[in-house]
Amino acid sequence: MQTQESFLSSLNNDVMRLLLANILLDRGFGRSIENHMNMIFQAETPELGVNLAALLEFDRILKERNNRYRSKCTILFSVLVIFSFLWLAILFNPGMLGISLLILAVIFFIWGILAYIYYTKLYEERYVLSELFTKEKYSPLEIVKNFDLRNTRYGSNAEKNLVIYGGDSPFIGAGINIGGWSFVIDLGKSKDNAMGISEEMLHFEANDLFEVLHAMCEDLGIDGLSDKNYYFVSGKDIREEEPILPHICSFPRQKIPVSILDTYSRQEDAKIRKYKWIQQHIWKDNVLLSFFFYCDVKGNNLFVETNKFILLPIDEQYRQMDRLPPWNSTTKRELIAGSCLLAPFFALPLAFEHFADILDFEFLARAIMPGKGQHKFREIENNPKYNYGSFSSFREKISAKRFDNTFQALDAQMFTKILERCILNSIVDFLDQHNIDTSDIKERQTTILNSGIMVQGGNITADSIATGTGAQAIVSNLSPTQNRSKAS
Repeated sequence: MQTQESFLSSLNNDVMRLLLANILLDRGFGRSIENHMNMIFQAETPELGVNLAALLEFDRILKERNNRYRSKCTILFSVLVIFSFLWLAILFNPGMLGISLLILAVIFFIWGILAYIYYTKLYEERYVLSELFTKEKYSPLEIVKNFDLRNTRYGSNAEKNLVIYGGDSPFIGAGINIGGWSFVIDLGKSKDNAMGISEEMLHFEANDLFEVLHAMCEDLGIDGLSDKNYYFVSGKDIREEEPILPHICSFPRQKIPVSILDTYSRQEDAKIRKYKWIQQHIWKDNVLLSFFFYCDVKGNNLFVETNKFILLPIDEQYRQMDRLPPWNSTTKRELIAGSCLLAPFFALPLAFEHFADILDFEFLARAIMPGKGQHKFREIENNPKYNYGSFSSFREKISAKRFDNTFQALDAQMFTKILERCILNSIVDFLDQHNIDTSDIKERQTTILNSGIMVQGGNITADSIATGTGAQAIVSNLSPTQNRSKAS
């Protein structure tokens, strides 16, 4: 479980503000989070700037609040349906005109009660509770107090140090690949001193470079900049690794002692690789840059690799909070009219939910198909290469294909160049201190630094981002809803 301080910190960004508000305004959004988290036997994905467990807990709290409407609406809707059928049955009977009018009056009365309940609910959600999620008033502490939002039993992403990926790329959760660079340094070529005499090379290990980059991030003192060592492994390669997978039908562990992971990563055919993950959070976590740094010493050669990724702002459809019209006479009339027209349609799904809970469809399904729960176990047992890895993060799924504005793109370009320059300078300084010739890397440094996110025409889209020498533009695999958003 996270500390209270880290829990509040995980809520303190613009993305969490918008997502919490979206759960309040769109009940279907909470179900999409549940579906994402119910991937049985799959590893958890790094969620940058998003606390999924807190979103799920908030959804549960709102469900409980919603229950106070469900019972009333179920009873009223049932009575409305019964009286409506009764009215239709006697409508064309001339001798029962008085009773027909009386029943019609009862129908309109019940309709009016449903409309009032619907109006009250919408007003509370859109213009009372939603006030807590405006840019001016949003405070994680106030959200926790007003909704009794509690810290969950789930650990935070910061506590994990192993990423288990299911697809081709290890760097899940980081967004869109915007290129990278790599080079090899000849460690047998030492630098000359002022007298032109070659100096003796000082021994070092790859982990020493990781420490140098950690010190670099701390010395920069840039808000939103952080770094951590992560280990990456394919979900197909952990079946026999008991420290990671205690049992073939258990959830993989993702917080492993570093000594164990280092032993894996030092093997000749290492399936687990260690990377320095440098993150730059900008625009209140709406945009996130990721640098994955890897290095390895092979004989007299030092191999250095950096992969760059960018996570774009969340899609417009999840920003309902910032599009809510202000409360005025026009909004009030529209809300009253909408409530009068849509009241029964509001009550219908609530009634279905109520009956579903009473009948317990999940229990019935288990009773009818008792072997269904065993199907997944048999699949794992029969497949030695079962993939326990995750394929995409929730934050990636809800990301847009473009920046909100050009300044976000310019800032992303600026921080990319700053970090690249600092990383390269740190590597050069480190090698200089160990008496290794760095003339080759200094020649390539200009080329690397002159590559970056190119801004053209002010229209920045994820499917036209390409950086680095030889990099190509990449079209990300987005959901149909995101593609529709782009088309609109």
